[in-house]
Amino acid sequence: MGSITIVQRLQALVVRHGSQKAAARVLGVTPQYFNDVLHGRRDAGRAILKGLRLRVRTSYEVER
Repeated sequence: MGSITIVQRLQALVVRHGSQKAAARVLGVTPQYFNDVLHGRRDAGRAILKGLRLRVRTSYEVER
């Protein structure tokens, strides 16, 4: 089962709201920051994760 990436969620938000600027406004971030995350230049921070209803989860595995 595949998972939807943050970028794919952001792209869907752009389609739903008609523009990156409108999608950024919905998330409460600047259009520049939204664009940087969308294009992989910056990591998604707290505001974007909260707006997408996501949380960071870290896990570790033992090397064999």
